[in-house]
Amino acid sequence: MTLVKRVWQEPSAFTALAAAWERLVEESAFPTPFMTPAWHAVWWHHFPEGELHLVGWFENDMLVGLASFHLADQRAQCCLRPVGGVEVADYLDILAVRGYEEQIAAALLDHLFSPEAPSWEEILLVNLPEHTPTHRVLPQLARTRGLWTWVDVEDVCPVIPLPNTFEEYLYMLNKKQRHEVRRKRRRLMEAARTVRYHVVRPDEDLDHAMDMFISLHRRSDPHKAAFMTAQMEAFFRDIARLARERGWLHLAFLEVDEQPVATLLCFDYRERRMVYNSGFDPETAPRTAPGVNLVVMDIEQAIATGLKIFDFLQGDEEYKFRLGAQPSYVYRVRIRRDAPPVEEAAGKTSSLQAKPSPAT
Repeated sequence: MTLVKRVWQEPSAFTALAAAWERLVEESAFPTPFMTPAWHAVWWHHFPEGELHLVGWFENDMLVGLASFHLADQRAQCCLRPVGGVEVADYLDILAVRGYEEQIAAALLDHLFSPEAPSWEEILLVNLPEHTPTHRVLPQLARTRGLWTWVDVEDVCPVIPLPNTFEEYLYMLNKKQRHEVRRKRRRLMEAARTVRYHVVRPDEDLDHAMDMFISLHRRSDPHKAAFMTAQMEAFFRDIARLARERGWLHLAFLEVDEQPVATLLCFDYRERRMVYNSGFDPETAPRTAPGVNLVVMDIEQAIATGLKIFDFLQGDEEYKFRLGAQPSYVYRVRIRRDAPPVEEAAGKTSSLQAKPSPAT
């Protein structure tokens, strides 16, 4: 059946399409909060850049595919990039109902060469999860149309498949790490008068909780302090409010002697806990390992809650794998109309897929 295409260039589309878009997320191969219209609306409110360009495809009036782009200048070229934020959305994708992925990828390429498409030299897709076929299908189709393409592993998202009990989880670890987890918990308990693991409840003051989160986040690492600008803080606060409204928010603290010493900002989404960001008090870290202890407590709570996956999101920090995580990957796909500069092509030989000759 023929797909019907529609194009939107105003942020009001995030609201107008909300119900159909939310349904599409749920029917896609890998639903995440980062692909919802509400997330995109919050991101666009705080980080608008260039021109918005949304393309949707309908079948029998049902939205079956959606590409959410903005047109930005990059290296003095017009580049289509995904809405949602490379730095603040760990998973992004071209949305399609399961089974429609190749059809939507082909329709997107058709659109990009149509009169309704903006002028572009490059498409840069980032944070594409391994669980969807976009990073395979779209480059393959692009090459058959004579486009230059690159596909790279962008980052790793370590994940822990959660068992039914915390004791089973501990025995998923090797003997040395199991001992370390227990030793760190025991040392924490011995070093403090009181220890409290606390998850912020729906009736608690979220602004106050976010004050504590942002303070610990900034104090834990100079890079995190530089990352958490005033603009980024405003985004985080709005995302936390959104997550609470949608029932995703899981904001946890470890309190030692009635003082917060570590925090995790997570999203609980479809039996998956996603660890979005964290912070800890570096002054207490050598004595009580607050960050690791809080993560282990949070894994224990996730198991008790019945969640199935503990997803650390992007980052290959060693502690994640010591705690039993397995790697999953996110990909970057870059597509160009014309040949790249010589120096770029020379540096991309491992992933560059050359433009095919007319005979191929």
